[in-house]
Amino acid sequence: MIDIKGLYKDFGALHVLKGITLHIDQGEIISIIGPSGSGKSTLLRSINLLEEPTFGEIWVEGRLITPPDPYLHPEVIRASNTYKKLSGTADDAQLIARIKKEDLLYEKHEGAEYRRLLREITGKNFQSAYEVRKKIGMVFQHFNLFPHMTVLENMTYAPVKVLGISKEEAAERARRLLTQVGMLDKIGVYPSTLSGGQKQRVAIARTLAMEPDIVLFDEPTSALDPEMVKEVLDVIKALAKTGITMVLVTHEMGFAREVSDRIVFLDEGVIVEDADPATFFSTPKSDRAQAFLEKVL
Repeated sequence: MIDIKGLYKDFGALHVLKGITLHIDQGEIISIIGPSGSGKSTLLRSINLLEEPTFGEIWVEGRLITPPDPYLHPEVIRASNTYKKLSGTADDAQLIARIKKEDLLYEKHEGAEYRRLLREITGKNFQSAYEVRKKIGMVFQHFNLFPHMTVLENMTYAPVKVLGISKEEAAERARRLLTQVGMLDKIGVYPSTLSGGQKQRVAIARTLAMEPDIVLFDEPTSALDPEMVKEVLDVIKALAKTGITMVLVTHEMGFAREVSDRIVFLDEGVIVEDADPATFFSTPKSDRAQAFLEKVL
């Protein structure tokens, strides 16, 4: 469902993600955990290109959603003028490694064959960010409901404008989903009248109204008062049973342990551990994960 290959993300001199490679199967529920500042939200936001990767590739349902990264394709490097110029200075593997490490490729100067191979990768597999965002729903930490729209208008705006369904069909879908999250009685009110937990339940329903293949949750409970957390987690737990692919960034360790198929532990922009919940929480392999769990459990 999702393939992340060699993903780097820099903000100027700040290196946030440092070569993330991660495979997520259809129907899997992945929880990304780790200390603050480890790159969790940046990784999640990169999946639907709210953050544009510096290097690397992201594939969704077998389609490339980022420009092809020549450093991930040895055949492209070998076709470059840089490789030809340096050929003979080292064996093939060492030369490719040097070109990657020193970031020596410059697309405008690398020749017709180099550009042809990149176009071939793109042409066969590429899908636009606009298209992929139709398939990937996202639930934000701070809800991001439109304040000037009622709950119903929040629910129907994107299905009508983006998917092109009728207002009547969108409204029926909204009523069904609001019933599912226990918010049908709030269908005509504005977000300002809702509690934080209610806003987040509406935000989840709004995401589901687009009928996504994948749902991303970016710390969906961290902006809530403690007594409101459970009502949102219960909605996500119910969603997890439907078979939809979900990726969650969360600080709720008990919840992650209960609902996840895999735990991905991130620290300083790299994946330190990737394991099933039972293994990760009982016998983490790395000292860093052990120290983290000692503090949060």
